[in-house]
Amino acid sequence: MSKGYSLHIGLNKLDKAHYFGVPDLKAAVNDAKFWKEYAEQSGYAAKALHNEEATADTVLGALSEYAGKLLPGDILLLTYAGHGSQIANEKAAGLDNERNDQTWCLYDRELLDDELFEAFRAFREGTRILIVSDSCHSGTIARVLKSPDNLSEHLAAGLEKATEMRGLRSRKLPLANEQEIMVAYGDSVYAPVQQKFKKKAQAADVKAAVKLLAACQDDQTTFDGESNGVFTESFMKLFQKATTRKKNAPELIDAIRERYYYPRPNFFEYGAIIPSFDTAFPFLIDIPDATAVKGFRAPDLQPAPVGRNLTKEEEWDEVKVKRNAQLIVTWKAPPAKDINPGEDIEILEKGPDYLVLEMKSTPHEHSWSAAHALRQSLLASGLEAMVEPVLSVSPAQDKRATRKATPTIPITYGSGRPLWAKR
Repeated sequence: MSKGYSLHIGLNKLDKAHYFGVPDLKAAVNDAKFWKEYAEQSGYAAKALHNEEATADTVLGALSEYAGKLLPGDILLLTYAGHGSQIANEKAAGLDNERNDQTWCLYDRELLDDELFEAFRAFREGTRILIVSDSCHSGTIARVLKSPDNLSEHLAAGLEKATEMRGLRSRKLPLANEQEIMVAYGDSVYAPVQQKFKKKAQAADVKAAVKLLAACQDDQTTFDGESNGVFTESFMKLFQKATTRKKNAPELIDAIRERYYYPRPNFFEYGAIIPSFDTAFPFLIDIPDATAVKGFRAPDLQPAPVGRNLTKEEEWDEVKVKRNAQLIVTWKAPPAKDINPGEDIEILEKGPDYLVLEMKSTPHEHSWSAAHALRQSLLASGLEAMVEPVLSVSPAQDKRATRKATPTIPITYGSGRPLWAKR
């Protein structure tokens, strides 16, 4: 019979001598407490580390202990809530797809993702590791140093600003603190750790089946609430529904994306392929054929594809309303040069003073929020425009399928007037 073990890390506070006064969080410890309670109710032997308890050596020591304890068929549930960051690495080109080390901010120092990968290599083949990371990375370092230069960056900047205005705190390590940490400890603390992994590919030779449910993409920010982080709170709501236990890991991420669309939660997996782990509710301890390894997944460290895990039929299911948002941008004065749409946006139609956009990571039902966020960010950069949703009334009128409106059935935007009435 399979056994479940769990470790729940939550840090509201960090050592100010190392992190130079990083603002405290409110809800990260509560997140760890929730996950510990949930794990115990689910049959796990659970342990928690809060604030000063969660040092790098303590966490790595605990993972080493679990690696020796777990037998094929067993599962480790590892949750983290707290600040996240990113440190530039100097690995040889082609060794890894990403150019930075993602980090968890533990009490005494940042723990690099390479260190986690190394810890996971010690787990036996046929074991499972499920990670829930309610944290963020600061892949936006380059972006905060300059104005957004494409529409996707404008949308992200606007959404982040709107979220902060609602009183939520970012779990991203502030840029000023990141720079201070690197000046003070880059050479003495972090360079020796990175040197150890300079010629080793991340996630290589991991024999356990590893799945990561992450609060956001590497270039996004997730947020700390009054009682819980927005990512953990979404799990709390989902777990109240009996149907949730029928979802596998990617479906859980999709369900959270239905609750909010910024930041965009991420799913990442590598190591052993255990088919029943792929199809089952990932938090289950006992699953059929838990030790049946059918191969190994090579790690793919590229960002997850934009959009949701939907079949073509689901994309057009009018009951589920899974369509992407479409916006019309009407310029007061057209930009001097064309604006790059970026990765998350596609230009469907373009005129002298307007654009019709598909927001590839924004559900149709969140159109107005996206429109407001995009308009505000454009305005902050000196680009004045009216931004409104295109309200397609049926999939047959959706511009992803037709690429142009049916002349006898006008597509309308927010005011209810035909789309071409603006021109």
